[in-house]
Amino acid sequence: EAPLEGSDARFLHRFEVDPADLGSLKGLGSEEFRDVQVIVFHKWDTTREWLSTVQAEAGSFTTHGSQMKSWNPMNRDCLYYLENYSGALDAPGEWFLDRSGWLYYRPLQGEDMATAEVISARLPCLMEFQGEVDSPERWVRHIQFEGLTFRHTEFRIPAEGLRPAQAAMSVEASAILADGVEGIQLLGCAVEHIGTSGLWFRKACRNVRVEKTRIFDVGIGGVRIGETGLVPEAVRTGFVTIDNCIIHSGGRIMPAAVGVWIGHSADNAITHCDVADFYYTAVSVGWRWGYDNSGAKRNRIEHNHLHHLGYRVLSDMGGVYTLGPSEGTRVCHNVIHDVFSTRYGGWGLYPDEGSTGILFENNLVYDVQDGCFHQHYGRENVVRNNIFAFSRQGQIAVTRAEEHLSFTFERNLVYWDSGTLLGYPGWGNGAKVEMGNNLYWRAGGAAFDFNGKSWDEWRSDGRDSGSLIADPLFVDPEARDFRLRTGSPAAEIGFVPFDSSAAGVYGDAAWRALAESTQFPEPYAVENAR
Repeated sequence: EAPLEGSDARFLHRFEVDPADLGSLKGLGSEEFRDVQVIVFHKWDTTREWLSTVQAEAGSFTTHGSQMKSWNPMNRDCLYYLENYSGALDAPGEWFLDRSGWLYYRPLQGEDMATAEVISARLPCLMEFQGEVDSPERWVRHIQFEGLTFRHTEFRIPAEGLRPAQAAMSVEASAILADGVEGIQLLGCAVEHIGTSGLWFRKACRNVRVEKTRIFDVGIGGVRIGETGLVPEAVRTGFVTIDNCIIHSGGRIMPAAVGVWIGHSADNAITHCDVADFYYTAVSVGWRWGYDNSGAKRNRIEHNHLHHLGYRVLSDMGGVYTLGPSEGTRVCHNVIHDVFSTRYGGWGLYPDEGSTGILFENNLVYDVQDGCFHQHYGRENVVRNNIFAFSRQGQIAVTRAEEHLSFTFERNLVYWDSGTLLGYPGWGNGAKVEMGNNLYWRAGGAAFDFNGKSWDEWRSDGRDSGSLIADPLFVDPEARDFRLRTGSPAAEIGFVPFDSSAAGVYGDAAWRALAESTQFPEPYAVENAR
C-alpha cells in the first residue's frame, strides 16, 4: 500500500498473485480490464476495488482504494476473486454486460431462454418513510402492509469501490428505509431479489412489527435496526419486533453483511426467525467496542434457527454476535449450527468486546468451527442450561483475562468428539469464570483435560463444584438428536430439558416448508488455511 499521488484519501494497492490466477485476463483491452473488480476477504471484512493496471504474465495488478485498517489489512493470507469481465463467465447462471450493451448469459441446466423471464432492476429503493426525526408529532404512524411482495432493486458499485466495514455498515442503501415512524407493520410480505439491504428501521423508529415475512436473495444485509451512533433516547430507535420471518441468502454483493443487525437500539425482539445462508454473522447486537455507554439494552434474541453461516470465506463470526454493555439482553432458546470460518472464529455464541450483562440460556449449539461459546472480553454474562456439542476445536473459549468476573458458566451440557474442551488463551491467563454444575463428555469416553490440568487439579482450583464427567445419554448425538434418554445424569446437575424443536418459524405447513426449501452449499475447501 502507498499513498496515491495527488490524493490525501486514496491509496494504491499492489497485489502479487499466482500468474495462473490471471490467465483469464489476458487479451483484455485497457478499458476492459478497468471494469474488472477484485473482492478480497480479510478476517471479518471485505474490500471491493476496481483494477487500475494489470500485468497478467507477471501475476500482478493494482487498485485504488481507501487506506487499509492496521488491525485488519489485506495481506497474503486473504482469499480473493475477480469479476465483471467476459473471461469470468464460466459457470451456469452467470452473466456479463459489456459496455456496448451486449448481455451474455450462461443458462442454468434445463433453462429455456425462449421462455425464461429476465428482469433488470432499475430502482435502488422501493419504499421510503421520512417522518421528521426530531419532531415526534410529525412522525409517520400506523400504516400496515399485508401480503405485499417487494422485488428487484439495483445496487451499483460506486467508482471508488466498496471500502471494508464490519457488517457492511459502510453502505446505507436499503429496499425499504424508515426514519421517524411509529406503529408501522409488515405482515405476510416478501422482500426478494434485492441488490441492497432488505429493511432498515434507522432513525427514530418505534413500535414497528415485521411478521411472517420472507427476506431472500439480498446483496447486503437482511434487516437493520437503529444507528451506528448513539443519539438522544427521545429519538432513538427501539421496540422493533421481527417475528416468524425467513431471512435467507444474503451478502451476495457485500459478504460481510449480517442477517439481522441491531445498533444502538433497545427493547427489540428477534423471535422465531430462520436466518441462514450468509457469509458472516446471523444476528449482531450492539455497536460499542468496549465498556463505554451503549444504547443496546434489553434486546431479546429468542427461539431462532440460525445456521449455515460463514462457508469458510470470512472469519471472526457468530450465530449470535454481541458488542458492548447490553444489560437485560437475553439470547435464549436458539438453535445454532453449521458456522464455519476460514482462519478462526466460527463460533455459535460470540460475546465480543465489552459485552456485559447478557443471559445465554437454553440454546442448542452444534457443528461449529472453534467454539460453541466464545467470549473475547466482557463482564458478568451468564451462560446457563445450554447444550454445546461438536465444535471442531475448543468447545468453550475465552480470549482475554480481566480482573472482573467475565462470565458464569453453569448447568451446561458439553459434548464433543474432536479438539479440546477449553479453547483460546484466556483460560491459561487467569480469566475469571465462575463454573459449576456442568456436565462434560467426550464421545466414546475418550480422555481429555482442562487446559492441561486433570479433573482433580481443575477442581482443586475451586472450579466446577457440582459438575460431572458423564455421558449425558442423548437419544442419537451422531444424528444430532440431543433429546435426553431416561436416566440421563443431566438431572444431577440441575439441567432443565428444553424443546429445541420450537426454534425457528411457526404456523402453516407451507410457511415452514418454505424455510426448509433453501439449498445450502458445502463450506468451501480452503487450502493452507491458518
